[in-house]
Amino acid sequence: MKKKLEVILIIMILFLVTGCTGKSNVIVKDDGTVIENIEINEENNRILYGNYDVNDSLDLYLKKYLTALKVSKYSFNKYSGKNISGIKIEKKYDNICDYANKTIFSQYLYKTIKCSENDIYYELYNEGAVVQNEFDDYKEMPDVRTLYIKLPVSATEQNADEVDGNTYIWKYDENTKDKNFYLKISKSALEESKKNYIKNQEIKKNRSKIINIGIIVGVILLISCVIFAFYKKYKKNNFDYE
Repeated sequence: MKKKLEVILIIMILFLVTGCTGKSNVIVKDDGTVIENIEINEENNRILYGNYDVNDSLDLYLKKYLTALKVSKYSFNKYSGKNISGIKIEKKYDNICDYANKTIFSQYLYKTIKCSENDIYYELYNEGAVVQNEFDDYKEMPDVRTLYIKLPVSATEQNADEVDGNTYIWKYDENTKDKNFYLKISKSALEESKKNYIKNQEIKKNRSKIINIGIIVGVILLISCVIFAFYKKYKKNNFDYE
């Protein structure tokens, strides 16, 4: 059943990205968790299905795959613009190897993405060539397929096409069928980033507590001043009356 759903999702992504621009964003957060975000864009005039408008056409495409997406625990939403529309699909993972072992959508780039680890490093790499003609009905590659992996630290080794800070970018098209993917990350650097994240969260939490206490004390002092002012006025009025 699970394998069948995976095949459905792969067919879905190949169907939706045929002729489209597909982009996979993988964000490793400071706490070590991973967010996978798939964006698939297409020109509105190519999305239209029959007499339906863009919004309804996207609904029809998604409707076929709702069960598979939900079973695989992907969240999703559609978006429509003046000229370009598409869908966004997202999933959260425990760590980078959890992502590599469980992601479905990386398979529209490679047949398999693997993650190995030891006490020092995580290593991500591909097994098998870039997916091509896996399904005879979906032979056309999208114009550009782009994989973004954003890290909280610098990679130890990588073979990205572009590097923007700690974001590593691989680009794929019909001319990159034999491209390899490799990313090596220091576990100690990730652990240090996680410790700093936890420390900063504690600082923010304590700062928030101090601010809240200050607000409460301020409100109490204000109420006390008001009560005291009324009391003085009351005493003065009683004294004048006597």
